[in-house]
Amino acid sequence: MDAFNTEGKTDHVSERLAFSETVINLSHLSLTVLPQQLMVKCNDLKKLYLNSCDLIMPPMEIHLFRNLEECTLDNNKLSMLPTSIGDLCHLKCLCLCDNPLGFLPGQISKLKQLTRLFVDRSQLMFFPEEICSLENLEFLGVAGNQISTVSEKCVNLKKLKWVNVSHNNITELPGTMGELKMLVYCDVSENRLSEIPDSLINMQSLMSLILKGNKIKVVKNEFCHKILTMAKLDLRENLIEDMPVTLMTCEHVFI
Repeated sequence: MDAFNTEGKTDHVSERLAFSETVINLSHLSLTVLPQQLMVKCNDLKKLYLNSCDLIMPPMEIHLFRNLEECTLDNNKLSMLPTSIGDLCHLKCLCLCDNPLGFLPGQISKLKQLTRLFVDRSQLMFFPEEICSLENLEFLGVAGNQISTVSEKCVNLKKLKWVNVSHNNITELPGTMGELKMLVYCDVSENRLSEIPDSLINMQSLMSLILKGNKIKVVKNEFCHKILTMAKLDLRENLIEDMPVTLMTCEHVFI
């Protein structure tokens, strides 16, 4: 099967493959499947970039890249991932944004070394519960999907520092999120929250909380002490009716 749907791309691929044994960037080339020349490097490859390649089928051979540490497949046409992706035991970063995936395979839970996972704007209907067993995950992005709830099992993400669940349909967050003691940044903007989650505002580690574009009406007085210690609280485009006076002049509080 021809790996290219545009004439003249073969030379460009060969040039990029010759550049490095461990890092390959084939982004912005019109590919339909992985080029066969790439398979020669499968044992040595550490980083593989396949962004905006018009890929319509998942790279079924991905399991052969057993030493792969970083893989980006943003902005393609992938509707599924191969179950063999769970075999990438050294993978630390996986980017799948802007694909019509709809869901993630359960085998994602096998990626125990993963520290960064981004699945923004990928038509997810549910929060991927499979990722809740990724104990080394530090950065998680699932913005711009159709998620309405976040799994209580997120408490297992003990090392999570940064999370973006903005532009979804979330009405509340689980109380277990308050147990994520390393979480520093949380973006829940453009959702359907009606109040500031107690679990988040009471977290000692949290420094930036983005709640822009929700339906929050009240900021409780008991939240003031924590808010004053934060670096940023964004409450713009809410329905704020009651705000403690002590917060009205805070430069890091945006209303």
